[in-house]
Amino acid sequence: MHENLIETIAKMVQSLPQNLQLVALEEFKRIIEEKRDEAKWDQLFERTRERLVAKAKEVKREIKAGKTSLTPL
Repeated sequence: MHENLIETIAKMVQSLPQNLQLVALEEFKRIIEEKRDEAKWDQLFERTRERLVAKAKEVKREIKAGKTSLTPL
């Protein structure tokens, strides 16, 4: 499936005039970099998710016990 998709994209780009091919490839490059960045953040969040949940529960218990309070932003 991936090979067919890559071939389709290549054919679509090749069907454009030369100057637009470069524009399309730069835009495609930007999109790929953006998706890589999103994947990186997703991975980072997944790795820290359990700690974030645990910390939120801890703070909730502290608030309930009167050990800490919420401060308005």
